[in-house]
Amino acid sequence: MTVLNGKRVLLGVTGSIAAFKAADLASMLTQLGAQVDVILTPAAEKFITPLTFQSVTGRRAYTMRIVGRRGAHPAYRSQPQR
Repeated sequence: MTVLNGKRVLLGVTGSIAAFKAADLASMLTQLGAQVDVILTPAAEKFITPLTFQSVTGRRAYTMRIVGRRGAHPAYRSQPQR
């Protein structure tokens, strides 16, 4: 067991070449037992796809295109849940 086992991490990825390093980070955090949720900005999607993060984390990667839609990550919901 590691200190990250069972912890939740929200990783925001923006548009730069560092987006590739973010994929490595997401992979390492997942290997250490963390549940990693990834949110990509439109600029990030020009460098790397959500599928990359889904592959390394085993979880859905969120993009700005789903903001306001059903299934959006709680961090992106503008109105409180009832």
